Amino acid sequence: MAELAREFIDSRELNRRGLWQDGTGLWHEVRLLRAGVGPHGALQGAVIAERPCALPYELTTREIDVITHVALGDSNPQIAAALVLSVRTVTTHLEHIFAKLGCESRTRLTTKALAEGLCRLLI
Repeated sequence: MAELAREFIDSRELNRRGLWQDGTGLWHEVRLLRAGVGPHGALQGAVIAERPCALPYELTTREIDVITHVALGDSNPQIAAALVLSVRTVTTHLEHIFAKLGCESRTRLTTKALAEGLCRLLI
């Protein structure tokens, strides 16, 4: 969590929201906010709010990984390579994700994932 906070502080983001899986496999909803702006607008720190949670929409861990890559703009072949899956398996995961979230396109999926914090927080 500390590494995630340091990376956020170094970014230009005002806030970040997403899912984080701890070392024991438990999921947490995490929100990071800029805090303590100093001279010349330099960020001094971050506020982190965290709470344990179940994965929303009955999503699986692998589906969260696929959603995260879609939100990053990756194509199905790129997702397959990153997650060591076949392109067909990625396509099947996306079909399940679209059905669970009621989305009809990658654009709508990305919008919903970012708005609702459905992406895995990456360091």
